[in-house]
Amino acid sequence: MNNKLIYKTKKQKEMKNLCNWLLILILIGTTACKDDNTPVELQAPVFELTNSIGQDRPVTVVPGETCQIKYLAEHINSITADNVPEGWQVNINEETTCIGITAPSASENVSKTFSLQLTAQGENRQTVTLSINFYLVTFDDPKGTFVLNEGNMTSENGSLLYITAEGYIVDNVYKRVNGTELGNVPQDMCQYNGKTYIISQNGNGNAMGTESDNDGMLVITDTRTLKKLKSYPKETLSPLDWPTHIAVIDEEHIYIRDNAGIWRMNENDASLTFIKGSEEAPKAPFAIVGRVNQRVQHYEIFLKKTSAGVKKLSFSLGLALIFFL
Repeated sequence: MNNKLIYKTKKQKEMKNLCNWLLILILIGTTACKDDNTPVELQAPVFELTNSIGQDRPVTVVPGETCQIKYLAEHINSITADNVPEGWQVNINEETTCIGITAPSASENVSKTFSLQLTAQGENRQTVTLSINFYLVTFDDPKGTFVLNEGNMTSENGSLLYITAEGYIVDNVYKRVNGTELGNVPQDMCQYNGKTYIISQNGNGNAMGTESDNDGMLVITDTRTLKKLKSYPKETLSPLDWPTHIAVIDEEHIYIRDNAGIWRMNENDASLTFIKGSEEAPKAPFAIVGRVNQRVQHYEIFLKKTSAGVKKLSFSLGLALIFFL
């Protein structure tokens, strides 16, 4: 009888302990479920550019140039570029937090303006949108303006600045297009038949007699893109002594004024022929007037006012080259 009572009491204790453990597990499970249902507080997305980009003017790019823009992104899941026009390329690198925008070539049908829309989606599905305006610069607009910079004649090459018709200033355009520099001390430039001619005083040398790393004494580029077509180093044009001005009638009649007088250059073979009687040509720009007549062609070069009037040279094939005095 006592043994049965002891056994029954032991069983009751075990059942009681089991019930207590079950109650504890239920409480733990209930608490865990309650914690799982507590909403996680999501942070607001942050998306902003870290480059200094003015809002009053677009980012100017030359044909084929890639512009790199850095950004800051926090609590962002994805970034997309919207409505990118044909020819333009946008590459978003989320590892380096950098956006690369590559301009198209300068074809006639390409869009010269582009408003890049960037959309960043946050962790809570909120979005942040940024807009960047781009302007593709070409160099054949008659309302555009070039500024030819000599640079330092002993220590640096020249450069070319361009001002668009809208007033946007685009610095160092020749180097941005070609990756190389103009000659030492650029003096003058002119355009003919879709090409631009730029003459430098020292070319790939300098006033100290040392060599400079550049594209030489005469550079010929495509007028629309400014892409280099031909270049002539100082050694090729060795007869020239500090050239200052240039005018072009056609590829076989390129006129260059230097300290000696006026030379005619043939673009095709780089030959130079001195024009007799031009020794007194002043250091002044050419002006091309008139039009080529297919039946009667002649050149007239007005060189210098004298007591007898204006000294004039006439010869076959072409327009009139006039020096302003």
